[in-house]
Amino acid sequence: MRRRTLLGLAVAAAAVPVTAGCTSSTDPDPNPSPSTDESTNDSEASIDTFLRVGAAEAETELIDRYTATIAAHPTLAAALTPLADQHREHRVALQSQPAPDSQTSPAGVNVASDPAIAVNDIIAAERAAADARTLDCEQAESVELTRLLALVAASEASHAEALSSASETS
Repeated sequence: MRRRTLLGLAVAAAAVPVTAGCTSSTDPDPNPSPSTDESTNDSEASIDTFLRVGAAEAETELIDRYTATIAAHPTLAAALTPLADQHREHRVALQSQPAPDSQTSPAGVNVASDPAIAVNDIIAAERAAADARTLDCEQAESVELTRLLALVAASEASHAEALSSASETS
């Protein structure tokens, strides 16, 4: 990968910090609706818990892909590390106990030997994750989780776009 491509990826990564809104703190619901049915509250918590766990696991998979790609192609580290760090922030916002990062290349992540193909694989993973988080928004019961999932989806979509734009200029 050429130096200009790496610079483009780094600039794109710096221009995409969307995680400012990715916090696990809750904003008060502007339209709280009192519920008298306990089963509704249990169902809401169950669905939202399921969505949070699934989204956090998906973030871990993206982190693993970034980590493996950086390990296989160290010249991409400057461009990819800020995006991987945003996924770490997403994961923290989605779960109460942060999962430790692996210090070795994640098992099961195949990284292409060509850096351009490896970046294209990340782009595909980001797009798939953005689509999945968008679908999760439709299923979330709480306003807080819907907002968080929407922010994560937007961030993932912007990562894919930034990486695509940077790779097209190379």
